[in-house]
Amino acid sequence: MKYLLLLSLSVFCTFSYGETKECYTPMDALKEYNYLFSGQVSPYRHSNKTGFKTIGWKLRDLKPSNILNKYKLKNGDVISHLCGVSFDSISRNSKDAPKCCNEKYPDILTIKVSRSLIETFDLEIPKVVHKKGT
Repeated sequence: MKYLLLLSLSVFCTFSYGETKECYTPMDALKEYNYLFSGQVSPYRHSNKTGFKTIGWKLRDLKPSNILNKYKLKNGDVISHLCGVSFDSISRNSKDAPKCCNEKYPDILTIKVSRSLIETFDLEIPKVVHKKGT
């Protein structure tokens, strides 16, 4: 019965959207593209009445060879959304983490960046750019 339900859902998605979208959690995307951000970001926290909450990743120590420079990102920029999901709703331990259903992923990683917390812009980074050694 469980398999029949999954098959029915897959067929519905195929006919409804023309193709099945790949769903994933933002944490899955972060793991897959770890080398893009590794050592280049630190948590950006906001204080409120209940304490601190991580609301993004602040870019720091961007090396000239980092591919993020190609997209005009600078030290101090804050990545606030990953695949349309805000960081304040992303949890490493949550089983009911938000899902991203994006027909562009895994070929394109989408992020929202805030500069000086005033200017905000979206970026789409193609996967071919992410490959090591290119």
